[in-house]
Amino acid sequence: MQIRIGTLSSWSVWTITWIIAIRLVFALVSDPSRTGNYSPLWVVIWLVTTAESLLIIWMALELGLKKRLIRKPSVIANLTLGAFIGATANLTTGALAILMGIDTETLWGIRALGGAFSFPLMFFLLNNVRGAVIERNEKISKLNQVENELIGYREGAKQTVHDVNESTRAKTIATLSPPLDSIENLLQGQVKSSSRLELIDELRHVIADQLRPISRSLQESAEKLSSPNQRTVQPPRAVSALPNRINLRNTIQILPAFLIMMFSFPLVAYLVLDHRSLFRGLLSAIGVAAVMFLIRLLVPKKREFKTAITLTLLAVFASLAVLPGFLITLSIFGLTEAVVVNLCWMLGTSIGSFLLSAYARGTDELRAKYEAELELFNEKLAKEVALFEQKLWLERRAWSYVIHGDVQSALSAAVTRLQRTEKLEPYEIEMVKQDLQRAKLALTKPASRDIDLNAGINELVRAWSGVCEIKVEASARATRAIESNRDIRNCINEICKEAISNAVRHGNAKNAEITLSRDQDDVIQLEVCNDGHTVLREQPNGMGLSMIDDLSLKWQLTNERHKGKTCLVAELPINNQS
Repeated sequence: MQIRIGTLSSWSVWTITWIIAIRLVFALVSDPSRTGNYSPLWVVIWLVTTAESLLIIWMALELGLKKRLIRKPSVIANLTLGAFIGATANLTTGALAILMGIDTETLWGIRALGGAFSFPLMFFLLNNVRGAVIERNEKISKLNQVENELIGYREGAKQTVHDVNESTRAKTIATLSPPLDSIENLLQGQVKSSSRLELIDELRHVIADQLRPISRSLQESAEKLSSPNQRTVQPPRAVSALPNRINLRNTIQILPAFLIMMFSFPLVAYLVLDHRSLFRGLLSAIGVAAVMFLIRLLVPKKREFKTAITLTLLAVFASLAVLPGFLITLSIFGLTEAVVVNLCWMLGTSIGSFLLSAYARGTDELRAKYEAELELFNEKLAKEVALFEQKLWLERRAWSYVIHGDVQSALSAAVTRLQRTEKLEPYEIEMVKQDLQRAKLALTKPASRDIDLNAGINELVRAWSGVCEIKVEASARATRAIESNRDIRNCINEICKEAISNAVRHGNAKNAEITLSRDQDDVIQLEVCNDGHTVLREQPNGMGLSMIDDLSLKWQLTNERHKGKTCLVAELPINNQS
């Protein structure tokens, strides 16, 4: 309500234009009908009071209301200004009408009261309709922005990870190949004591000053992939303000329509019929509300019709609901011109108020439906991005294995062989050459690793044997998905190793249970529980936390699922097309 009625945007051109148009209708019908004088001077008075109203709005905003509304929305401030504008415009209308000789009655009280209520009421109802559309578009815009960010991430990151891997591979080969070739050349001849020491120093230099900096560069480059591509966010596409089919019963909004009629029916009856018809007008408004309430009870709760049919039926019901009020005035005044004019006002107000309320309700329903659809779509899209983040982390990990594992281990093996003895035998020199060849081969082969999850878990159990007893349980659905998806096997293996290691080292756990389940087709739920004491959540920059964030949709540490146990519960997205 604050956003719809209490903001600066509530004073939009759309709202003010509609209020001015409605006041024009009143200016051409109400006072001329009451006085019997249909002089064009009423239009002149309307133009003057319109200019006066616009001037008051501008002055109020410039004198401080604009800053006030920007700082904090205020429904009271806006409605108070609206009451002042309406009362002023009506009093000016009366004064000018008397001055121009087209009216003789003062009616200052009824004019001030009518204006003070009518303007805020129109302001409220029109902004309620406009606000429903605004909130819908704002929500659509926000969700579209999220959608574009996620799509931009997915589109850009795939190419970026390929470029980073290729550039890193090329850089590594270009950096390491020359010294490795130089070392191989030195191995072609007789390896003396001095050249052996030179070889050792050269290999150590390659490992310490070239291999490790490349690894750090790889890590820094990969981390930059967390930023999505910047994409141009298009404004939300305008959609129909009403759905194709509407629940008829839900469109009958009695309270907002009654608020309009409770004010307008007595005022019109007062102006068109006589001063004693205020109460009759109020009775007519109550009669419309009562009839519509009965109709609403008779309409099926879940029945939907096409929008055009629903609105037509609503207009027919709103017209029939005016019948009690019309019969009251007909029985008292007979079929006179004033009674017909009053009937036309009641029909127009009743139909308009119910259609306006139905429009606002339909727009709100469409906004909620569209928002739900977009949120569902973005949830699916978020899973796709999470799957890519898994792929990114695993590729980064695989390339790290190459540099730290295969390449570094091969070069370290060569250093170890050279350090064994001052005089190398030919077969030892050949083995050093093979170590160098293994290092080169590791740099050129694809950085891809797959694991046997059962073997990985068995290795984990053996690693902590005698320290922490580990049990594993997996559902049949989870097992099928794991067997067909290489990435999820790697993810589960890494998280389990991290969780068990933390539980033992930080929580002094003696027993742990790993449970794998699959309630949803595209999500594996991993639960690692232990009997150690609760470990505080890792700091944001921790490697373990970063890994789990990359590999899972969401995760948490909790001791609520099993009393006396601490559990890591993570949801891992899986690609069903794998």
